Amino acid sequence: MTARQIPSVISTPTLSSLEQVRSLRTLQRFQFSGELVLNDPKGHQWIFFLYLGGILYATGGVHPVRRWQRNLAIHCPQILTHPDTIRRDLASINSKTCWDYQLLSLWVKQRRITPEQAANMIRAVLTEVVFELVQAKQVTHQIQHNYSLPTKLVLIEIDQAIAQVQSLWQTWQNAQLADYSPNQAPVIKQPEQLRKNRSVEVYQTLTNLLDGQHTLRDLAVKQRRHVVDIAQALIPYLELGWVELSNIPDLTAPTPNTARHRENVGADKQERTEKGRDVPRHVLPRHLAEPGKEKVKAYPTGIAPTSGKANVPTTPLKSANVDATKSLVACVDDSRWVIHTMEKVIGAAGYRFIGVENALRAIPTLLARKPDLIFLDLVMPNVNGYELCTQLRKLSCFQKTPIVFLTGKDGAADRLHAKFVGASDFLSKPLSSRDLLTVLHKHIKQGVY
Repeated sequence: MTARQIPSVISTPTLSSLEQVRSLRTLQRFQFSGELVLNDPKGHQWIFFLYLGGILYATGGVHPVRRWQRNLAIHCPQILTHPDTIRRDLASINSKTCWDYQLLSLWVKQRRITPEQAANMIRAVLTEVVFELVQAKQVTHQIQHNYSLPTKLVLIEIDQAIAQVQSLWQTWQNAQLADYSPNQAPVIKQPEQLRKNRSVEVYQTLTNLLDGQHTLRDLAVKQRRHVVDIAQALIPYLELGWVELSNIPDLTAPTPNTARHRENVGADKQERTEKGRDVPRHVLPRHLAEPGKEKVKAYPTGIAPTSGKANVPTTPLKSANVDATKSLVACVDDSRWVIHTMEKVIGAAGYRFIGVENALRAIPTLLARKPDLIFLDLVMPNVNGYELCTQLRKLSCFQKTPIVFLTGKDGAADRLHAKFVGASDFLSKPLSSRDLLTVLHKHIKQGVY
């Protein structure tokens, strides 16, 4: 069957050649404060909020609301547990002027999220916005000198943002995905062909996931995989015409709930007290916020830790999905079993976890998530742990991040080589839950290598 051809979106080899990137760099040189507004012929508009040449925030584009809610779920999950809170808080801000940024500022001020959570979310949103611009055509721009953001949560250097997106774009191109957009939603077009030619398990999985209502980025978050992995897995089905990528509308922006806001003005403090401290009700554990309801155990893999073993915690602990202020632990290993084992143990210990099976995609993934501790397999296809550690240590954001090697080789020469490239520690295979937790607590506590 002839493969379907989708017109190439862009063929530029580097981001530096894009007019929109040159515009940002020009404004950086002039230490410009204000807004850079970019438009394309399709009616999409992107806005960069700048201060003294640095980026405070970026919004707009294809799916500004979908993007914001998706990253909110990743970086500030406690907020989404009570959607009415967003509507209520919108009533207390000027929702006509960059409402998404103003909400982040409000939540930081009220200590509902940490400054680090807000900064991580802003960086993630900026990365997606710039990536969209890479795939946009015939973009025009205009400059507005008005400075409209009330506070400065983080100031991101333009070159830093561009370098990160360049790495992601290169990974996207290398995976033969330049003709596709991560903002498109896959939908099954020939279910009968799919059912006949694939196993029942694969057919049911794809039917459940590919409903045409979730973009590739949405599915990546839902499946806890890199968006490149999701897109690559679908390429054979796209080429056969069994699955199609379609453009879907953005989600509806939340609207202020002014009535709820007025009702709660006087009652808020009574509802938000825990042990004498004024705490927003929605950040309390569910069994405290809603008396009479038991808290459901939640683990990143959906599998409770093995019971009856002393070296695996059995006490119900907060999972990574519940408390995003917990440290994030990453593991780069080509063994799915190792990833699964570490996710189960680390998640049960109350830490967030991200696993990367393809070492070639490790750096873009780690740059996007910036974990507090990294486990690296020493022997992997294409690139080994020594090489990957050397590359990570060259990046300023990972110069102080603890990096622990996972290896069955534990000789003096191996340890010397590991120390030379900047490794913090060794963890021998096969993995022991007790040793893993010991190393985990040691380096998370120290935070340096």
